Amino acid sequence: MQTGESFFLVLPHLQAASVEIFLSEFAAAQKLSKEKIAVLLWDGAPAHRAELRIPEGVILISTPAYTPELNPSERLWSPLRETVANRWFDDIEQMEEVLINGIRDLSKQKEYLSNLTNYDWLPRT
Repeated sequence: MQTGESFFLVLPHLQAASVEIFLSEFAAAQKLSKEKIAVLLWDGAPAHRAELRIPEGVILISTPAYTPELNPSERLWSPLRETVANRWFDDIEQMEEVLINGIRDLSKQKEYLSNLTNYDWLPRT
């Protein structure tokens, strides 16, 4: 988001049902409606191409195929990978906990997030 605000949701799978949960939770958290909308850039992941129930106030714009450089959220993966890179975990739950803490820490860095995800070509409000 241009403000540096963030919304993360950790789900066990990337499938259509999970995407619908994400969109629903996002719309509720942002209090979206006909009067207040959010435009999300959407890549071509199979779960993103499925027939989805789109909540009121959410508009999805698809990026062209094979253009991750156009998706601002792609820049989030590198700092998140750093939280788990070169570490040993006893189980997946431990790794998930470390990753979630990394997401929480990243979410608190609004200026960093804004600088990381705002592209020159994105319109400013």
